[in-house]
Amino acid sequence: MEQEETKHNHAVEILPSKVLIVFSNEVLNREDILMNIFNVSVDPSRQIHRDVHWSNKYFTVNFDIYIDEFDYLDEWVNEFCCAEFDDLRQALAGCILIMPCKDRNTGNDGNLYKLALLGKCKGWDEKFAIILATDLNVDEDVRCRLEQGLLETGVELTSVTGSDTEKEYGETFGIQRIKEVIDTFEWPPEMIKRRDQTAGKLTKFLEEPAFPLEDIMSQLQQARAKYLKMNPGEERDNFAHEMADELGRNLYGSSPVSDLFF
Repeated sequence: MEQEETKHNHAVEILPSKVLIVFSNEVLNREDILMNIFNVSVDPSRQIHRDVHWSNKYFTVNFDIYIDEFDYLDEWVNEFCCAEFDDLRQALAGCILIMPCKDRNTGNDGNLYKLALLGKCKGWDEKFAIILATDLNVDEDVRCRLEQGLLETGVELTSVTGSDTEKEYGETFGIQRIKEVIDTFEWPPEMIKRRDQTAGKLTKFLEEPAFPLEDIMSQLQQARAKYLKMNPGEERDNFAHEMADELGRNLYGSSPVSDLFF
């Protein structure tokens, strides 16, 4: 018993060093999508790609890409959340699901809402989950309700074409939003190689945020959900600008959020 306790206490921590890409079987241009996200030639027929290099203005990081596919989303989610995959989930930084989002998936009992199970999976704390919709053939009201419902479960939805609201306010969407999520994930310090000319600013951002980062992400999700409930008009516009200013102050004082990576 004593040996078992000692072994448990000295268990090696599993770093979140992998990104899982999950394709619907309806998505055919997989190689192009992977190239646009990772800027490298990734063979979608291979399930594992080791040491993919990711870089931005402030740091570089290497991680593995795992590729999976599904015929039926609900079946995939149920399998992914089972105990057999506990270790894999713990080793993931996050999951990117690439699929068309059609009417049959968007109702209150639609397959997309099965992704709410991810937040209840063992080992899924502080991971990211984002859907890249290759086709989002629903009206704006349905899209807003869908986004709100998913955000409440910790899952983000973006589309390759973007919404009218995203375009109006210059928000990132599609592939660029995927890149932004990977950029802003809290990679373990031992995985990051800082660029010399920006090491000081990055260290301050990672280690001494003006406001706890987990609180900022929670605030952002709550603001997004509230925004989606508001009717279009001046009040919603003013709310969006106020929240953007407040989040910017919490993160960087008076600096714009976009200054970090662009």
